[in-house]
Amino acid sequence: MRRRPAGRFVLTAMVFVVTALGVGLSVGPYLDLRESSARLAAMEQEVTVLQQGNQALQTQAARLEKESYLEALARKDLNLARPGEDVFIVTGLTGTTETPVTPEAAAPAGPGPVERVIDALRQLF
Repeated sequence: MRRRPAGRFVLTAMVFVVTALGVGLSVGPYLDLRESSARLAAMEQEVTVLQQGNQALQTQAARLEKESYLEALARKDLNLARPGEDVFIVTGLTGTTETPVTPEAAAPAGPGPVERVIDALRQLF
């Protein structure tokens, strides 16, 4: 009789060991690839956000080169005026100021409808 079946078993076992070894050794690089892909996606998203911010800054810089925008900005934010102009500061306008809310004014005068229903239910039992 021949010993062929034992040779096949050894060959099959060797193929299995080599395959398992190959799979086991490729897990680390695969995980590194996935991590790198995730970092790449995060960086691409960050680049997009930075490009949008850069575009907004370039737009603002272009506006700052216009004299009319600078003048409007100086008048609004710094309360500046041209020489010879009079600046009037108006206070006490009713439509632009907020009235302070006191705790007494914010508190409700009596129980609300839900509290009244709960009180009525409590009186039944």
